[in-house]
Amino acid sequence: MNTPDKTNNHPTPPGQSGTQQFQEEEYVLPYHWLIERATKKGAVYFGYWNIALMYAGNFKEKNVLDAGCGDGFFTSLIATKNPQSVTGVDYSERAISFAQLLAPHAKFYVEQIDKLSFPDKSFDIIFLIEVLEHVPSAGRERIAKELSRILRDNGIIIVSSPSLLMPVIEKHEQHFSEATFCNALAPYFIANQVTGQDGTGYIRTLYLFFFRLAKNRLWTLHPAIQFLTKTFYPHFLNKVPIHHARRFVGIFRKS
Repeated sequence: MNTPDKTNNHPTPPGQSGTQQFQEEEYVLPYHWLIERATKKGAVYFGYWNIALMYAGNFKEKNVLDAGCGDGFFTSLIATKNPQSVTGVDYSERAISFAQLLAPHAKFYVEQIDKLSFPDKSFDIIFLIEVLEHVPSAGRERIAKELSRILRDNGIIIVSSPSLLMPVIEKHEQHFSEATFCNALAPYFIANQVTGQDGTGYIRTLYLFFFRLAKNRLWTLHPAIQFLTKTFYPHFLNKVPIHHARRFVGIFRKS
């Protein structure tokens, strides 16, 4: 795969949005690398990461881009699948510096994902994981156009973003309904397959109740927490019907 004619040491691109500046402040530490799987947060993160990796299928001889890679933890998971190449890009110079340190097996570049320096049709698979919620609606079409340029014609984009069942937090611009998620990269891409992730309803209520019993001010029952996060959550709450989901994960193909 051809790579940009740039070194990995770029100045932070100008013109960051308010949500980008907020996110930049969170990269005091590479916080994704500090997430423990056997926690409520870890069950969710590893849950959608695993769905995204499963959706990508066979990585053999594939050139893969993690667009909006942050501190590179998910990029490092991609690398364990042994693709031909794995590349990460993010607007945050601070996040990329962590990624280069902690995931040296991948290539990283500081770039805005609506204006990339890669040649046309460079990648077979692009991941866009928890990125679109940070992007103003007016910017999504520019991103889609640029990703369409660098994706091969038979390639796929794997996207994840929060649904309307999750409250919008300060660093997010918007969350998505099923319809707005499926059209998030229009007119350049169409959703080929979408699943719900991180379920709601009585099963989630039961999960949280048992979690409070297992971990509270009086005790921490580690075997119970291991069961809840590594068996109960993956089986009952990770991959769920769309109308019960706090997040969507989808495969997109060129229109």
